[in-house]
Amino acid sequence: MTKFNAIAIEQIVEANPIVAKCVGPYDSTPVADVIDRVWPAIEAANEHLLPEARLTKELTIITQLGKPIIRTAKGTTSRRTTLEMYEDAIEEAYTAAGYEPVPLSVTGEVTAKVNGHANGHAR
Repeated sequence: MTKFNAIAIEQIVEANPIVAKCVGPYDSTPVADVIDRVWPAIEAANEHLLPEARLTKELTIITQLGKPIIRTAKGTTSRRTTLEMYEDAIEEAYTAAGYEPVPLSVTGEVTAKVNGHANGHAR
């Protein structure tokens, strides 16, 4: 699994005026049109990533107004909570793109081990 600085990439994508917290706003605009409008910002973010970590159109998910990206008290993205909330949509995107999705429980375990935490305890 390729590691990269998600915060830096989010900031580049969020520089696009139609992006709210790394994804475009959901309205009556077809999802493909929203993705096309924000794609230049995603391409700019991709310039900072290795090829295997680059963001792709088929795996881009547009959030719903009634299901926003969760933020912490400090205003940063609560990735784990948001990923759990969108787990079904993420799996659908991977399946539609022909990939075998990795369950969130597995990616969470890998992330914890990479960060030096196993079973909730720092090493």
